[in-house]
Amino acid sequence: MNSNKIEQDPHGFDPEIVQIEKDLLDFLEDGMVNVSGRDPIVSKVMSTFYTRKELTQQDLQKLTKYSAGTISKTVRQLIDMKVIVKELIPGTHKHIYKMEKLPYGSPAYILSSGKMIEGVSDELKMILDELEKNKENMKDLEGFNRVYSITSQLATLMTSVPKFMAILENELRDFMKKQ
Repeated sequence: MNSNKIEQDPHGFDPEIVQIEKDLLDFLEDGMVNVSGRDPIVSKVMSTFYTRKELTQQDLQKLTKYSAGTISKTVRQLIDMKVIVKELIPGTHKHIYKMEKLPYGSPAYILSSGKMIEGVSDELKMILDELEKNKENMKDLEGFNRVYSITSQLATLMTSVPKFMAILENELRDFMKKQ
């Protein structure tokens, strides 16, 4: 993705190690964006936590090159998703943010992924409506029938997402009560 060099690592790592980490982060970030449809900013911040485990917002700004506002918003989002936790640094008024394990098993992470899928469902419906509206003009274009068929099948499949998420949410709520 970006080939920006990190001027100075907040933890004092050797530049060669920082470059290896950057290459790994680019790989992770690309994977998260491509596979899960995650926002590139959220993906970059999550990737950074994968390698560093605990960071301040200032560390994240230095490592990602994002503004303080962007980092603050993204950190709040990750806290809400239960991907990271916020702790007070003893003897200071500063906070440190920690990711202790990969978030894929987190109920909040799963539910937020479901909401993202519901958004994709809405987009598919809009695409299908456009295809339907312009079907007569486009039906003879190469590949139109295949695109229409795939979009229609995906839109139909996505109608089950809200029901599935409701069931999953109830199951997770019951599971959390037992813990």
